[in-house]
Amino acid sequence: MIKYFSIVFLVLFLLTGCSKKTILPTVPFELTFNQQGTLSANGTELTVQFTQLVEESRCPPNVQCIWAGQVAVKLKINNSEQFIVGLNHSNYPSSFSYMNHEYTLLDVTYTNEASFGIENKCVVKLKVE
Repeated sequence: MIKYFSIVFLVLFLLTGCSKKTILPTVPFELTFNQQGTLSANGTELTVQFTQLVEESRCPPNVQCIWAGQVAVKLKINNSEQFIVGLNHSNYPSSFSYMNHEYTLLDVTYTNEASFGIENKCVVKLKVE
């Protein structure tokens, strides 16, 4: 019985524990909350992780608003450096440079309309050049 549970646990861990994604330079990619991507370029490996939904004041789906709003997210690079980027944001730029690469936030979406504004249902679309 213990052997059975050990096998089930191992399979579940392998299916859910692998949250790394390979990133290709200049190709847009998506990261879910706390997912990490790896970019290998010019002999250097960089990691990018979406760690926080800092602000979400955009108009929710199916609602009419007089202001489009803004969104900002926090990214962690190489498990240490943190940057906040935004879309239509007055305080945060949509891109930043780090180690000769330009990181650009292209979009922030959610897994479905009902999950709007919920951090762990958030998906960021990025590009690294």
